[in-house]
Amino acid sequence: MAQLSADDVPVARHFVVGDGLTYGPYENPPLSAESVYTVHYVVESSHDNVTKMNYSSTSRPVAALPSLSDRLSREMIVVVVLSAALLILLVLVILVVYWRCRQTTDRPSSSLRPPGSTMNASWLKYYTGLFACS
Repeated sequence: MAQLSADDVPVARHFVVGDGLTYGPYENPPLSAESVYTVHYVVESSHDNVTKMNYSSTSRPVAALPSLSDRLSREMIVVVVLSAALLILLVLVILVVYWRCRQTTDRPSSSLRPPGSTMNASWLKYYTGLFACS
């Protein structure tokens, strides 16, 4: 519920149902995402001891949208999980490059050739330049 005075609405404004603020003597508590609501809107105006009221309601019950903080939380979880996955992938690539470099520097160059092969393995360095070690 909320009660706004004429000073609260000098021009058109948006009003958020369930924003958790207090308006006049009424609290506007947060809405539950598991419930549906019918919103009633009442405008009361008084002039020269004459009071008139106009009523309006939603045509059917409506569900509450998740709050901005809930949506940001979900989006942040996705960003953190994707960032962690990319970081793990990067670390794995670096470890594989390091492991390959250690293996090629620990073994003689002739071990790059299959047993019984007389072909020089220098062509392999051309195609695996990314993993070249010094």
